[in-house]
Amino acid sequence: MIAALFVMISAQFASAQMAGKTTALKTFTLSDGRFSIDLPGEPTHETETKDGVTTNTYTFEDEDNIFSVVEMTAPGIEKLLAESPTMLQALSNSFFTGIIEESNKTSEVEGSLEEVRSITHKGMDGKELNVTISGFPVKARVLAAKNAVYMFTFFEGEVVEADLIDKILGSFKVNEPKITAK
Repeated sequence: MIAALFVMISAQFASAQMAGKTTALKTFTLSDGRFSIDLPGEPTHETETKDGVTTNTYTFEDEDNIFSVVEMTAPGIEKLLAESPTMLQALSNSFFTGIIEESNKTSEVEGSLEEVRSITHKGMDGKELNVTISGFPVKARVLAAKNAVYMFTFFEGEVVEADLIDKILGSFKVNEPKITAK
């Protein structure tokens, strides 16, 4: 499902072009405060629950770029990630392979893997993937937080602001839960 979303977005995006400009970012924080990230504008939100896994997808799209953050949660995910060091690798491989395979299913879109590397971001382990879909660069990232897995996908225009994606990715943080007095 997630990979199909990226193919649909990339097909729409194939004709988008970015004028050289500086993009202003503002911090977006979930209403319950779970995480925050800097984006060029307010994202749309979709929630889906299937087989006990809840997926929250936040997408911001403009004439220049498409930014998507997916949060996956499930009962017991914290224990699963802690006890199985290969779980993050399996999730990353599935996510990245899905993007490539789905993009190659249509003659309008062609994807190729450029690079996959292990990363650490603010104490979270993860993987980062650089892909080209229909000639446009795509950066994808998977991070394992304490009780969720986060997946990021960024589709860039033809002329890219050099550090925009790094600014957005660098701004992501999982916030401490708010404690309310009873």
